[in-house]
Amino acid sequence: MLISNHHNRRVQVIIKQFGQVDKDIRFTDSFGYSFAFNPSNMGFARNRLIFKFLSGFPVDKQGDPISFMDIQTKELVECEERFLSLLSDNSINLPIVNEEWDRLIQEYNR
Repeated sequence: MLISNHHNRRVQVIIKQFGQVDKDIRFTDSFGYSFAFNPSNMGFARNRLIFKFLSGFPVDKQGDPISFMDIQTKELVECEERFLSLLSDNSINLPIVNEEWDRLIQEYNR
């Protein structure tokens, strides 16, 4: 099964909220090269591409990230988790994550 509408909307919200982060984010790749960027200066299309690269999005035979239309839901959920974990490691918590925690706490306290 390809990506569900629910997960497609969720990823769009994650990318939009990521684009509202007005903070320089610095990453170091496996070769030791560092790069920094501010998501609020990148625009949606670039932040979408950044999501694909940082989340380990599946790639095609040429090494380019596949389309959101071609990804399986399970793969997308794994990419979301990697991306949100990476942000959390950089002290960035998106509102969608905080809302989910609040909902879980409320359910637990019932």
